[in-house]
Amino acid sequence: MSVLCPRKFWVGLLLGSAAFFSSVAPVLATEPVLQTEQSDVVTLKPYSPHTVLVEDAVYSHNKDGRVNVVDADKGVLLGMVQAAYNPNVVLAPDASRFYVGETTWERGNRGARNDLLAEYDAQTLKLMVDEKLPSRALVTPKRNNLAISADGARVYVYQMSPANAVEVVDTKDHKITHTVEVPAARWPMHGAMPVFPPCVAMVL
Repeated sequence: MSVLCPRKFWVGLLLGSAAFFSSVAPVLATEPVLQTEQSDVVTLKPYSPHTVLVEDAVYSHNKDGRVNVVDADKGVLLGMVQAAYNPNVVLAPDASRFYVGETTWERGNRGARNDLLAEYDAQTLKLMVDEKLPSRALVTPKRNNLAISADGARVYVYQMSPANAVEVVDTKDHKITHTVEVPAARWPMHGAMPVFPPCVAMVL
């Protein structure tokens, strides 16, 4: 009886295993079928009383801020527009359009500063007008830093440069019609909207 040398045994085993596996055809995974991306444009339905504009300032990288259109009843995101650097947003009384006050710099975070009032169609989210402002208050977004008249004819933009004032923008002609200084305005410690003197509403 012959005795197989341990070394020859392992060599034989390896050669046999190699021959076995080489005879088995490799099974390749089926390549996935990529779907063609479909691009389309959706027009939103007329706003309901519970369609809301939600501002996301994205404080950690706030040049990427945005305004979200949300169905508050269903908790569904309907659409979104970009809104840079501590923006403010206000919806027209008839919900046909909304305005975004925002600030950009020509070189991202430096260069010439642009304070803007953008007007969007509320259903297509198409940018209709991009009006340049003299200035706007570049602070933590607050509701009353951007307001609109009851008839939608004027938008009021609060600014602090070189002093406290309100820019009055005609929404039809897209022009600033008045700059109303409000030297008595003060910024409360709790961070709410500056408290304007009662005469401001009468002047406008």
